Amino acid sequence: MIENIVPSSELFTPKGKGVVVVNYSMNPEVPGHLVAQPRRHVNKLSELSKEEAKELMEKIRRYAKATEDVIGKRKELGHVEKIYVYCLSETEDFHLHFHIKPRFAGIPEEKRGAKYIEYKNDPEKNEKYRKILPKLIRDAEKMLRKNDC
Repeated sequence: MIENIVPSSELFTPKGKGVVVVNYSMNPEVPGHLVAQPRRHVNKLSELSKEEAKELMEKIRRYAKATEDVIGKRKELGHVEKIYVYCLSETEDFHLHFHIKPRFAGIPEEKRGAKYIEYKNDPEKNEKYRKILPKLIRDAEKMLRKNDC
């Protein structure tokens, strides 16, 4: 597992089950910023098994739904317009992982698309987000269990 992940919150995967883990980022750049990764160490996308690839994409899809239904409805966070999913691997000892990062309404045009990867909320907004994160996690998990989205 990579270091910037919150290991205590294995979203969408009961402890020890499944081949992919989705966690909230310890250093979220925006509310709802997650990281999805296989449990097994792999360096490249081509090293994933079919089972890992299928579960990875299914969990990313489910998180996108949870973000739109739970996080995007919080008035203090704003409307979710897009969900960006990206993977950057530059080092030899890299552990494959995907950032799942919602883009909220009001982001200027010049900070969208590939430039959004570098976008970070101001620290005050991130502190407010950290305070409501436990409730957002509970709400997302409840919604996923109830609706089986």
